[in-house]
Amino acid sequence: MDAALGPPAEDVTRLRSYLNDLVSVVALPALWAGSEPPQIVSTLLDALVGTLRAEFVFVRLTNPEGGGPFIEMVRVVESLKGLARAREITEAIDSSLGDAPLKWPAHARVLVGNLDLSVASAHLGLHGEIGGVIAGSQRRDFPVQTERLSLDVAANQAAIGLQQARLLSEQRRVAQELDERVAQRIGELARANENTARTRAHFALARGQHSSDTIVQ
Repeated sequence: MDAALGPPAEDVTRLRSYLNDLVSVVALPALWAGSEPPQIVSTLLDALVGTLRAEFVFVRLTNPEGGGPFIEMVRVVESLKGLARAREITEAIDSSLGDAPLKWPAHARVLVGNLDLSVASAHLGLHGEIGGVIAGSQRRDFPVQTERLSLDVAANQAAIGLQQARLLSEQRRVAQELDERVAQRIGELARANENTARTRAHFALARGQHSSDTIVQ
């Protein structure tokens, strides 16, 4: 009687699968700790293709210094590679949704060649200042609520990782610049000391010659 009142086995299996996917997404930071942005994006693509059962996942990072995209990567599943190439997907996204991640809608349909795909996007960063991620599927109901949540959580995790990576990169740049300045200053001081030593030696030699001339007279 109790078994009959419980949830269907199919629902339980689906819930377990979703929880496993969510745990995998939450654990992503452990995989890219200390990594550069390209490695973080690559890990994110691999994870989302699997957890969302998507045909493709596309990430575009904005350049923190301006001047166009910083990084663009696409992951396409084997079943779609014969029908759509990565460049076609990127061009279709730009044509349908625009090239600014900040303006990408949360849900839309994109035509890639003859494929009518349902896509879902999420901002990277509070206001999309870091970039955006888009996942696409041939399923008409994509993304379902659990997939939407997984995408948002993964995007938040990636945004934190990318912010930390950029901060670490900036710290390394500043440290390298400081080292270069210190090395330059040390070189300047060394050359100044050499010049001072040469000047003192020159005056000492001149003084010695003057003393010799005086004795001869």
